[in-house]
Amino acid sequence: MINALHSFFFFLGSYEGSFFKHSIGVLIFSLVTYMIASEYTKTRKHEYKYLTVAFAALSIQSLVNLVIYFFIVFSKLDCNTLQPIIPLTGHALELIALVLLSIAFLYPVVHDRNRIRAKLIRLMSVVLIFTIVVELLWLVTVYRKEIIFNQYAGFAIFALLKLWIL
Repeated sequence: MINALHSFFFFLGSYEGSFFKHSIGVLIFSLVTYMIASEYTKTRKHEYKYLTVAFAALSIQSLVNLVIYFFIVFSKLDCNTLQPIIPLTGHALELIALVLLSIAFLYPVVHDRNRIRAKLIRLMSVVLIFTIVVELLWLVTVYRKEIIFNQYAGFAIFALLKLWIL
C-alpha cells in the first residue's frame, strides 16, 4: 500500500503527472465555470459574474499549464526555454482569480457597489504592478544564473500577496 502511494505521488511529481493534474484541473474548473455562468444567466446576480470570471481565470491557468506540459511530454520540449514566463503567468492568473473570488464573496455583504468596484480596481492594480515588477526582476535573475522560481524571492512575494488577498 505504501509503495503504491509512493509510486503514485512520484508520478504526480513528474512531467507526465503534471500533465494529468492539469488535465483534471481544466475539466473541473471548466465545469464549475459553466455551472456558475448558467446560474448567472438565470439570476443575473453580480456575484456570479465575478465567480464566473474567477473560475474562468483558473481554467485558463490550468489550460496554459496543460498545453505547456503537453509539449514537454509529447514533443520533448526543453523546459528552460519557457522558464522566464511560465511561473509568473500561473501565479498572476491565480492572483486574479483570488481577487475576483474575494470580490464575489464580498459583493452580497457590502451594500456600497462603488466601494466594491474601487476595491476591485485597487486589488487588480496591485496584482498587475507586482506581476510586472517581479517579472522584470525574474528575467534579470534567470538570465544571469540558473534558478527555479520556487527558490526566487518573487515566489515569496506572490505567496504573501495571496495571503494578503485572502
